Amino acid sequence: MMNTMNKYFILFYFLCQNGSAQYSILAESYDINSAGHGRAGVAQHTPENFVNNPAHLALITDCRVYTHWLGHYFVSGISALHLQAALPELGLGKFGISISSDGGSAYRASTLGLSYARRISQNGTLGIGLHSYFEQFPESGHSFGLFPVAGIQWQPMPRLCIATNMTNPISISIGSLSIVPSVARFGVSYRIDQEIHWFSEVQISEWKNRQLRLGLNYKPHERLSISAGYISGGQFTLGVALHSTQLHISIACHLHQVLGPNAGIALLWIWRSKAP
Repeated sequence: MMNTMNKYFILFYFLCQNGSAQYSILAESYDINSAGHGRAGVAQHTPENFVNNPAHLALITDCRVYTHWLGHYFVSGISALHLQAALPELGLGKFGISISSDGGSAYRASTLGLSYARRISQNGTLGIGLHSYFEQFPESGHSFGLFPVAGIQWQPMPRLCIATNMTNPISISIGSLSIVPSVARFGVSYRIDQEIHWFSEVQISEWKNRQLRLGLNYKPHERLSISAGYISGGQFTLGVALHSTQLHISIACHLHQVLGPNAGIALLWIWRSKAP
């Protein structure tokens, strides 16, 4: 059994891998599908949700609910949970809400956010969001703050998508919350053919952390997709997704050279299709 000291050392090590020791919930904003192909999900042709980029919300024409759970390696009691919903379109654009929680009994960070997206051209979408942030940490106690998110996706040709996403581009500090780091993500996805998609992404934090992510997604059947990826620093990923008309189930696993494997599962429920 892992003792308490080792557990918190591994938690701190894991959070530091993404350049922000106390803000893993911000740096780890990716869904389980993109986790399978190397967390490279900022640019997607047909996104299932808007976890990776608020601009994806404008590409979702129906109402849907998405949730995922991610266990942080084999550290007992530490996990991440995400829930979001794409709301009915109001004519001026698309709205969505999201709730996230990450950590354990001693350290926990949670967010509650509202997102908005719309098309800005025939091939481009823009999304913005404002999130409230709640933190419980042994050293600093409870704190609260706000941070904005903005994203753009552009599809210059049918097979190619280019996108960027920025977390906290303008720092907002309220109360005792420490400065939330700015995190920028730049990505390209290319549809090689109907069955194979290639993804690449670069994440840059203002805390000098950079990360390259590469992945492939293979869809041998309309109801099955398999993905694999690599993340700079020695992480390999693998994922499988099953699709039906209204329910999608996805699982993914990361293999880290130091911390070993961790796994996640996700459910997507499309509860109201777009009216004909």
